[in-house]
Amino acid sequence: MKARYMRQIVVRGRRVAAFGLTVFLMMACTGVALGQRYVFTTIAGQVGMVGSNNGTGTAALFSQPFHLSLDASTNLYVVDNGNSTIRRITPAGAVTTYTGNPTTVGTNNGVASAARFNGPIGVVASPDGNIYSTDTGNDTVRWTGFVPFGHSGLGILQTGTLAGQPGTFGTANGTGSVARFDAPCGITADTSSNLYVADFDNSSIRKITPAGVVTTFAGQTGTIGTNDGLATSAKFSRPEALAFDKSSLVFTMYVADTYNHTIRVIGWDRDLWNYKVSTVAGQPGVTGTNDGVGATARFCTPRAIAVDNSGNLFVADTGNQTIRKLTHVGTNWVVTTVGGLGGTFGHADGVGTVARFHFPQGIAVDAAGNLYVSDSGNNTIRKGRPITTPGDVDKDNKTDLMLYHPQSGNWYIRLSSNLASRVVQWGWAETVPVPGDYDGDGKIDLAVYHPGTGNWYILRSSDGVSVTSNFGWSETVPVPGDYDGDGKTDVAVYHPSTGNWYIRRSSDGVGVTIHLGWSETIPVPGDYDGDGKTDLAVYHPGTGNWYILRSSDGVVVTTHLGWSETMPVPGDYDGDGITDLAVYHPQTGTWYIQQSSNSAGYAIPWGWSEAMPVPGDYDGDGKTDLAVYHPESGYWYIRKSSDLLWSVSQWGWSETIPAFPQYQINQSFGFTPLP
Repeated sequence: MKARYMRQIVVRGRRVAAFGLTVFLMMACTGVALGQRYVFTTIAGQVGMVGSNNGTGTAALFSQPFHLSLDASTNLYVVDNGNSTIRRITPAGAVTTYTGNPTTVGTNNGVASAARFNGPIGVVASPDGNIYSTDTGNDTVRWTGFVPFGHSGLGILQTGTLAGQPGTFGTANGTGSVARFDAPCGITADTSSNLYVADFDNSSIRKITPAGVVTTFAGQTGTIGTNDGLATSAKFSRPEALAFDKSSLVFTMYVADTYNHTIRVIGWDRDLWNYKVSTVAGQPGVTGTNDGVGATARFCTPRAIAVDNSGNLFVADTGNQTIRKLTHVGTNWVVTTVGGLGGTFGHADGVGTVARFHFPQGIAVDAAGNLYVSDSGNNTIRKGRPITTPGDVDKDNKTDLMLYHPQSGNWYIRLSSNLASRVVQWGWAETVPVPGDYDGDGKIDLAVYHPGTGNWYILRSSDGVSVTSNFGWSETVPVPGDYDGDGKTDVAVYHPSTGNWYIRRSSDGVGVTIHLGWSETIPVPGDYDGDGKTDLAVYHPGTGNWYILRSSDGVVVTTHLGWSETMPVPGDYDGDGITDLAVYHPQTGTWYIQQSSNSAGYAIPWGWSEAMPVPGDYDGDGKTDLAVYHPESGYWYIRKSSDLLWSVSQWGWSETIPAFPQYQINQSFGFTPLP
């Protein structure tokens, strides 16, 4: 199927009619990397089932789980509001009742199993080793921790009351039981284990020292408003959640100002030499689902907030049934939706807007960037795992320019984060590049496959260790992908003669064999159902048919796009978390794409006969960009989906090939035009 096509001259700095577009060359990409995608799964609880059972995964049951917090060992603490208990989920997924008893409410202190709560909402794992919770129905703040017993040094898990008087609400500051709260909700801790409480019905933020001294830190007690300014002059409207930015060198605490439908920040102002409140996103008193910058974004009763190690904010936008992300860009905050569809509730696992939630009430984020969500209306706990951007070596959510030189085994990489170049020797003349995230650290690992032996040679980015794995033989084509959905690329091969796929799952090391295809079909693996797992799929050039085996339900679907002269270039061109069908016609340089979001089909001229298609997310907006590589000149021509401008970069020469798995697959089936 290889063919030599007519040469066409491209002149830098001019309008290029061959591309069918009247645009000028843009020599630098100015887009902001906001396109990190997440795949959401259910890790504990059963949809629609209410209960208090302990157990692992779906064996455990909850009743309206609310706020969440992670300790240093990544144990997840869950406020099980309907059961009036605090639950704990280990990294292995085992759910236990940490303190409280689901059979009765009350105010009892003592051994954790004998303690009683009344509709708690907030929880935080403090640096001092204790777990603090807001016992909302009792208007108190509680602690749970190990108290030394005897001379053995062992401790007994106990629960006590740090501040407030059970059953008595009010506004008073003071120490311990002298202080009063009115429906305390969110709670967080600074590095010195001072606690900060969102005192919901008092519309204020309270501070509690380790000695139990309570003061009003921000807001005017009992006064609702939207005022920014000095902390003691600012006003809130029933704030429900707080979170510290531990990456900041100065005091920075974020507030989900629930009934103002905004996100606020309390920070130290050097000029005022005081704490100051500012609104970073949303419009006070205005609800909506809009993504956008600062005040142009809209929320609807946000009830939980978390901050990752890079200072990004994550919000459980409860009334919108979504998970939002706030990224600091310059002096602005950019709001995007990373999970769920605004105004649509339900329960569905999947990528981004494919996922569905029902009143998410709690959120936490771990050191690896995984999100945890208490899906209160569904009585489940969800996990959002970041998805590695294809070709992203430096983990900035943008595809990097990456070439492989077969003769020397050298990789030539230009990083999008700082335009630095890397040359790494990994491979030799007989190996083919198969990059992927084999160690699950969010960065692409360099890897090569040797057809003669079936060996995979992987250089892990996480620790620099090289790993060799034997899987395949001379007649098989490598088709790496995350087939088990654990966030790691699995080694896999396709046997054209039989149409068999051979996959070794990284999650358990088990090898599986699945039949899909025949000698004339080309493998086109991708996530066509949006469940976060790579689906088996093949493309038949003779008919233009695609045959897709969905991992979500095991159903094989057939759809048509393409013909004998087109090569497959699947990708997520509309950014909905689902792989779209797409083909490239070398003679005309036209891309034909069928969007999964609305089944719309369109054609875009972008390339010419000597150019090789190299789609990727080069601008970091979560959408696959159209791009071609010209081997003769080493130029990359990229059409950015974020602004439809295009960039040109010189990176490579005639002997280098793009190091992208689908390009290698197409080449194996003779679908790459010769220069």
